[in-house]
Amino acid sequence: MTEYSATEFFESSFVSVNDPRQFVSSRRAKAFSRLPGYVYDLFRARALLHNGQSATALKILEQLRRSPEANTDHLFSGKLHLVLYSTKNDGLFSSAEIEEFLLLATRQTALSGSVALECELKIAQCLIYRGERDITTCEEQLRAAMALALASDHFELRLMVQLAYGVMYQLSDLHLIAKQELMLMRELADKQRYPNIYCIMLSHLGVSYLKERDPSSASLVLEECIALAEEKGLVMNIIPALLNYGILKKTLRDYPGSIEVYLKCQDYLLSAGLENSENMRKLENNLAQGYGFNGDAKKAVSILKMSLDRAEQKSDRLQTHILLVNIANMQIELHEFESAISCLEKAIAYFTDTKNHQHLATAYLCLARLYEEKGDYPHAFEQMEQQYYATQRHFQEFCANQTVIYQKRIDSLRSEFFALCSQGEFDHGSHRQPSEIELVGKHPLVGKAKSQAILAAKYPYVNVMITGESGTGKEIIARLIHNAGQAKNPMVAVNAAAIPQTLLESELFGHVKGAFTGAIGERKGKFVQANNGTLFLDEISDMPLECQAKLLRAIEYQRITPVGSDKEISVKCRIICATNQNLMDFIREDCGLGIF
Repeated sequence: MTEYSATEFFESSFVSVNDPRQFVSSRRAKAFSRLPGYVYDLFRARALLHNGQSATALKILEQLRRSPEANTDHLFSGKLHLVLYSTKNDGLFSSAEIEEFLLLATRQTALSGSVALECELKIAQCLIYRGERDITTCEEQLRAAMALALASDHFELRLMVQLAYGVMYQLSDLHLIAKQELMLMRELADKQRYPNIYCIMLSHLGVSYLKERDPSSASLVLEECIALAEEKGLVMNIIPALLNYGILKKTLRDYPGSIEVYLKCQDYLLSAGLENSENMRKLENNLAQGYGFNGDAKKAVSILKMSLDRAEQKSDRLQTHILLVNIANMQIELHEFESAISCLEKAIAYFTDTKNHQHLATAYLCLARLYEEKGDYPHAFEQMEQQYYATQRHFQEFCANQTVIYQKRIDSLRSEFFALCSQGEFDHGSHRQPSEIELVGKHPLVGKAKSQAILAAKYPYVNVMITGESGTGKEIIARLIHNAGQAKNPMVAVNAAAIPQTLLESELFGHVKGAFTGAIGERKGKFVQANNGTLFLDEISDMPLECQAKLLRAIEYQRITPVGSDKEISVKCRIICATNQNLMDFIREDCGLGIF
């Protein structure tokens, strides 16, 4: 059992990554004095990691792993192992240790009962398994994370989930969707209050602009990211931003400029003790390319050989053979053909044995270039044929794997469909196929409406008001929100203007037998029919005031009372209202304020 406030625990956690320099220098400032010393030390270590002081942070984390609280305080222990797991790409721990951290984080989170910690864990798990799960499964994982974020009442957690959507789509090569999510994130996040999340968003947004071949926009957001990260001491945000900025310079063929940026990034990595990190590997590959394109192939080979030594020391066979191909590519420029052939033969043998056809195709292409450079065109043509076959096998395997993933998803959806049918819960009138629902148009306001609908869908049971003139597609927006968030649950639509006032209350809340003349049996109202789904109330402005009062209670307390009954029923559904009237004008008139 913890003897401190979970709210203070997470607030301190957020401060430690948004203002790490201040947190480290605070020395148990008054704001954190109510936390136990070991909890403060955990967040101090986390702040040190973000500030690029990994050696000091590791000493603190190792001490905390051996502390008694690592076994008895489940909230602390779960967070400790999530922090340790977050270093997975920094080369500070072995792969076996990283897997153990995730296992312990999962176990301790379950024991803690903390919805906030469970939310953080789900985000981590979603991004870990993105290569093994289809996109819809990842989306379901993040929807569950958003529900937990809402339950925890920490706004920063909601921002983390929103950011995870953008990162997930980007890592899945869905760059247009990723950009849309990241742009929404930019509107939601205050960069002075949440600089860590804001910097991560800007770095990924820069990548999206690079993919769109929009270098000017990419340059603006990456420069903004670097400046903000430097201002706040967020070294771990500066490094990827500099990497992406160097790639931008390289795509613009500013090779001296890219080298300068990469060397600056290298200084940050070395000062942070991250010479064995994934970012250092990426940096050295890109720096070598920069030197190669700038006409200094010898320098490029020298850098790649240092990376090769590290990969061999870590027994990373895949990375070792990728680097052999990269080294051979530069040796061709130097006409060191025999050394290049030796490297490529080793790589081709390994990629053939492991059936890695994607990298095998790259190796054959490099070998074909070598023979072309030598003027041996028959051998060059033979290697091009091998490259073609390897590429063909790669795409065949890729398509086969995707087919298996989506077939599993189709089978799962089919099972859910038949389960609903067998329970009599599938309402053909309420469940229209998402493909039938589309908001057509290219105007920026149409795009904004779609974006806002997608954003609303990520917040389960958050109520929505849609306004607009008749015929502008208010119900389509409502169904977009429902299908993007709760498509497997019912959506029930009610037109308040089309139902007589005397029947509206019964229609919404239901009635019991004998409640009024003609009530010969019990009737379930629309609220009950829409339970766990969406209730769409069209033309809400035409609803009688008496019924609006009862509706307000249903919205506030998620409980209704059928007509003629004295028993309340719990209901939980998203309420979407629509009107073609200006509700603010009605409010001003009713308050005697007039229209202004």
